[in-house]
Amino acid sequence: PVLKYESVEEAVARANDTEYGLGASVWGSDVSDAADVASKMQAGSIWINSHLGSGLDIDAPFGGIKESGIGKEGGGTLGFKAYCDEKYLYTPTS
Repeated sequence: PVLKYESVEEAVARANDTEYGLGASVWGSDVSDAADVASKMQAGSIWINSHLGSGLDIDAPFGGIKESGIGKEGGGTLGFKAYCDEKYLYTPTS
């Protein structure tokens, strides 16, 4: 749905006020401003001035956040790392 809002901060807060986060889209005449808003959205995939059908990169990791999934599929190493915890092993040098 399209809803009225008083400020961008209010719109972002309302959009993020959900337990789901699979995909979102931001629409605006200034792509740079829309990208700034998109960076504040809590979703696994975010489109600017389109949704789903356009700009879907098959090599990009796909998946949501919050209750929309754990980890990502596809996207090579980046998708795999979402399921991993990194560990560093320090050993004596002498």
